[in-house]
Amino acid sequence: MTVLTAAQRFHIRPSEMLRLQDSYDAYCFDEACCWMIGQLEEGKHPFFQRGAAGENDHSGQGINDNGRTVALLKQLGAEVKQID
Repeated sequence: MTVLTAAQRFHIRPSEMLRLQDSYDAYCFDEACCWMIGQLEEGKHPFFQRGAAGENDHSGQGINDNGRTVALLKQLGAEVKQID
């Protein structure tokens, strides 16, 4: 959720925080972020499943960190540039 918090604070799209270059990848990422914000505003807490086992990770560690998100985006073919 760090990307969402920073994007809201700086009034930019979440995809800009990650410097996504492909416009469709950026759109999809921003759309997913909008869904998460909507869920939080409705008092719901989105959860993420861990791997193929389908175990939910409610610990707030590991599966939700930005490094794993960036790795997943790269695996899906998105070009992500590191901010110096």
